Amino acid sequence: MSQQNAVRKIVALFGGLKKAAAALGHKNHSTIYGWVCSGRIPAWRQAELQDAIVRLQIEIPQETYCAAFGHEGKSESAAV
Repeated sequence: MSQQNAVRKIVALFGGLKKAAAALGHKNHSTIYGWVCSGRIPAWRQAELQDAIVRLQIEIPQETYCAAFGHEGKSESAAV
C-alpha cells in the first residue's frame, strides 16, 4: 500500500478531512489536507492520532497505520 493511499484511508475512516481535523482538535482541516497531499503523517503527530483512534474506537489496519507514517514493517504501537 502506498503511503498516500494509507493516509487517505485513515482520513476516510474518520469520516473525511473536516471530521478528522475535529477529532484531532484542529481548528480547520488544512493540516490534515497537508498530510493527504504529502502522503505522510509526521511521526510527531502519532500520539494525537492514537488518542483520537482510542477515543472514537476507530479500527485502522496495522499495515495502513504503519504505511501512513512511512514504516515499512509493522509497529508495536500501531492501532488495530
